[in-house]
Amino acid sequence: MVKTNVLGRHAPAGVRKTLGRCSGPTLSDGGDPRRMRSRLARIQIAIGTTTLLLMASCRQALQCDYFDFDFQKPLDYDQLIFRSSAIVVGTVVSVNVTRGGVPARKAPHLLLDETRVEIRVENVLLGDLNQPRLFFKFFGISLQNKAGYDGPPPYRVTPGDRRVFFLTEDRGEYRSAGDVRDYTLPVWSGLHRNIPTVKDVRGAYWTLHRSDGVGDRISAVLLELGENYSLEGMVHDLSSMAHISETLSTRKATVGRLQKLLGLGREPPIRVAACLLLSERYPGQYGCLSILANDESLPADARNQVAAMQAKLRDSNARLKLELRKRPLYAFHIDSIVGVRDELELLLDDPDPELRQLACAVLRQNFRSRHVRCPPR
Repeated sequence: MVKTNVLGRHAPAGVRKTLGRCSGPTLSDGGDPRRMRSRLARIQIAIGTTTLLLMASCRQALQCDYFDFDFQKPLDYDQLIFRSSAIVVGTVVSVNVTRGGVPARKAPHLLLDETRVEIRVENVLLGDLNQPRLFFKFFGISLQNKAGYDGPPPYRVTPGDRRVFFLTEDRGEYRSAGDVRDYTLPVWSGLHRNIPTVKDVRGAYWTLHRSDGVGDRISAVLLELGENYSLEGMVHDLSSMAHISETLSTRKATVGRLQKLLGLGREPPIRVAACLLLSERYPGQYGCLSILANDESLPADARNQVAAMQAKLRDSNARLKLELRKRPLYAFHIDSIVGVRDELELLLDDPDPELRQLACAVLRQNFRSRHVRCPPR
């Protein structure tokens, strides 16, 4: 019996059609060995032609770099995790260009540099790694581009950077799971020593948002302060890090980690940044405003920001009460019923007892399968 579908779905259309017709000597060939040999010869020619074209397009055999997908559509973080066989937190030790000025296949006017990076591994969030140092490669924008570059932030690292790296194995070596664009996450929260590792690489995508999933591990690295954290970096990027935390973990987990930044021992800039973010983005999480408003140690501009947020919330809370009475399931303008439930549960912590009671009533009426305990009036 002749084995069919040698190239599978990666074969050219003509080859796939030919392979599909070749089902052995007992079918359409009528058992004629001459027809069978002729058909096999055509298949071999098609496969040989395809191989030569692939080798020519990649310049060298076995060097068909797969960075072109990034030009078609940027990868989301869940896609990065799906493609990753290892996710690590590390500090960059060295950066060296191994191949410079490589034309991108689907945009040959754009030149890329294949770059080899050495990192000191601090945390393994996903995978089974035990080496203290690791090398990987990525394709980034080359400085040889005469026209410059004005696209999205490029993949570029420098020694001393601490980041989350999404990696995949390629012929025994590690490389970035995504190229050209910046597919790393800066880590301003310092060194973490006790972040558990998710060993199940194949199941990581499907357990992403669980409390023991890799998304929660990334959230912890971004938002929980470790050793020698950067105060300026945390304050500047706190909003974007919280958004990534919501995407990879949950809003509840993100709120819990932001609340930890409100501790009295924290520096005023990070307390103010966390409180303003909680107040603006998460229902019912603005109790910290009254504490900061009475903190005379805060600078005047910080107190002004707090006062402005309090005024803004007075107006938005009045509208929210009206929405919760008239059309409660549309009050948050979210098209996910699970998302509405999560927002209502966050609202149970609201300093305003009227909002707490409204949220509780909506939960009891529309989510009967969950036991809801209304807070005291």
